[in-house]
Amino acid sequence: MITLKNGSTIGKATVIVDIVPKGNVEIRPAYSMKPTQIAIHNTGNSGRGANAKAHNTYIHNMANLSPKDTGYASWHLSVDDKNIYQHIPFNETAWHTGDGSGVGSGNMTAIGIEICENVDMKDYHQAEENAIALAVLLMKEFNVPIDKVRPHQSFSGKYCPRVILKRDGSFDKFKSRIKSAYGSEKPSSSASKPSPKPQTQTSKKGDTKTTSIVDYLKSINVDSSLENRKKLAKENGIVGYTGTVAQNNNLLEKLRSGASKTIVSKPKSKPKESSKSNPKKTVINGIKTIGEIEIIGVSSSAIIMDVPNRNLARNIGTVPKGEKKPITGSVKGKNNDKGYWEVVHKGERAYISGQFGKLVK
Repeated sequence: MITLKNGSTIGKATVIVDIVPKGNVEIRPAYSMKPTQIAIHNTGNSGRGANAKAHNTYIHNMANLSPKDTGYASWHLSVDDKNIYQHIPFNETAWHTGDGSGVGSGNMTAIGIEICENVDMKDYHQAEENAIALAVLLMKEFNVPIDKVRPHQSFSGKYCPRVILKRDGSFDKFKSRIKSAYGSEKPSSSASKPSPKPQTQTSKKGDTKTTSIVDYLKSINVDSSLENRKKLAKENGIVGYTGTVAQNNNLLEKLRSGASKTIVSKPKSKPKESSKSNPKKTVINGIKTIGEIEIIGVSSSAIIMDVPNRNLARNIGTVPKGEKKPITGSVKGKNNDKGYWEVVHKGERAYISGQFGKLVK
C-alpha cells in the first residue's frame, strides 16, 4: 500500500492518512494501479464546513455502506488550506474521472486530487497552493510529466475543477503554477546518465529544501535510480524498499541526518521484471482484464448485454449463477443505478448489470 507519510507537511498542510476499508468496490475498487497521470478536481461543494476532514468522513461513510446504497464515486486525496487527507492508496484505482474503466482511462491511471471550496475556508488560495505542492511531490515520486497533470474536464467533459476554470477561463494558468513550482527540470522515465565506474562519495548537505529523495540525490551527484535507492535503503536499515512515498521520506531523513557514512553510486542496470503475476489479470483477445466477478443475485443466470444500457441493449448470452467471468472494470452506463461490469465474452467486451456480479478478491 503506497501512501503519503502521515503527519508530514506538504505546502502548509498537515498530511493525515486515513485509508477507507475494502469491501465496497464502488468506493474502493482495490484494482492495482501504476499512476501515470494526476487529475485535478474541485469538490463542487461550497457548503459551510465542507473541508478536507468533512470529505474524509463522507467517503468513509460511503465505504461502509453496501454497493447497492452508493454510486461509483471516490478519489485519492482531499485538500484544503490546513490539511491533506489521503483516502485511497496511490497504487489503487478510484472512480473520479467519469471516463469508464478502459486501460488508459483516468479512473485506471490517475491519482485524484480534490480541492475543497467551502465558503467558510479562511484561505482558498492556500488550498490551491497546497494542492500544487502535492502535485509536484507526486509528479516526482511517480515520474508524471506536466502534460499528464490534467483537469477533470479533460477526461470526461465535466466542468471541473469549476473554481479554477471559472476564475482563469481554462486550466492553463493553474498548470503553469504547477510547472513553476516544479522548477525547470522535467520528470522523465529515463535514468540519469550513470558514472562509467562505481563511485563512493561521502555524505553531503545537498538540497536542504526538497522533499524528493530523487532531487536530493541528484543535488549531491548520486545515482537516483530505483536500484541504487534500494541499495541505500538496505544500508540504512530500511527493509523491503520498493520506492513508496513513506520509504522515500524515511530514506531522505536518514541520509540528511548522516545516518549513512557513504553513499554508493553505481551504473544503473535495467531492473528485472518480476516473474510473479496475478493469475486473475490476463489478456484475452487483446483485451486486458483486471480480475473476475462471480454471478450473484439471480435465480439462474445473468444476462450478458452488448452495451451498458439495459433498456437498449441486445442480449448476447447468459452466465449461470455462481460462475465467474473475467472483467476489464466497471462503467456507469445508463438506466441502472448500480452500473455495469464490463466483461469479456467470446473475445469481445460485453456488460452485466452491476448488482449481479461480486468482485472475486
